[in-house]
Amino acid sequence: MLPVRQILFPVDFSQPCRDIVPTVIELAHFYKCPITLLHAYELPVAFYGDLGPLDVLIPADVQTAHEAKLRNFAVDYLPGEAHQQIVRQGTAVEVIHDFVKHNGTDLLVMPTSGHGPLRRLLLGSVTAKVLHDVSCPVWTSAHAAQSLHWPVRNILCAVSLDEESVPLAKAAAAIAKSFGARLTLFHAAGYPHPAIDVDYEHYRKQLLDEATQKLQAIRWDNQIEASIVLVEGSAVMAIEQQAKELNADLVIVGRGHAQGAVSRLWSDLYDVIRESPCPVLSI
Repeated sequence: MLPVRQILFPVDFSQPCRDIVPTVIELAHFYKCPITLLHAYELPVAFYGDLGPLDVLIPADVQTAHEAKLRNFAVDYLPGEAHQQIVRQGTAVEVIHDFVKHNGTDLLVMPTSGHGPLRRLLLGSVTAKVLHDVSCPVWTSAHAAQSLHWPVRNILCAVSLDEESVPLAKAAAAIAKSFGARLTLFHAAGYPHPAIDVDYEHYRKQLLDEATQKLQAIRWDNQIEASIVLVEGSAVMAIEQQAKELNADLVIVGRGHAQGAVSRLWSDLYDVIRESPCPVLSI
């Protein structure tokens, strides 16, 4: 994702969207790049009566109204910031995916847009689909209090020790270097409980040793300057706890691109974002 030459900021005018504006501005200032405000809208369904539609909608008028609303948003929340404004008809997911596919972007910044008590149960449906479908890195956070974690001084990169771990760790190292931040490579080793007649301690030590060696190899073989932490337990809970202990300003995780749709279904990504005490950058 480096260098960052453009930040894509989908705007839906919600409170979570407004809350994350300071982060978008800080990132744009840091990387000295413009912001693209992207707004998607859908035409309302016309209601029909005996004599035909009760509300005649002219698409051009609807487009103009949404363009005006985005201009007002920019005046209120991004005064003086270099940016472009794009308004497209379609679902938010379709519009975002199409923009990234045809225009490319180095970094997409958006909140989860979950609301009320459901926020702790699921991510906003738009964010979930965007995380699934787009290829670019996505910076997101689940709570308003997380939105501005600046400056970024401590980064926690959670690796799963699969084939994506090396490129993920190298990307995290480059990001940490750009911020001048301390990097910690982290792995949570969760193992199935063995059968009762198995020497669990021997089994556990062997697996932990192997995981430690793999983690160290990622660091040394790729000349990554980072601390290493390995713990046992659930990845989601371990990442949350470690981020709190390190006072992390950013958690970096992979999105399982190499494993395809199956990995997406079983990924811990949603839970990591929901429970993280700081923003999460998924690559």
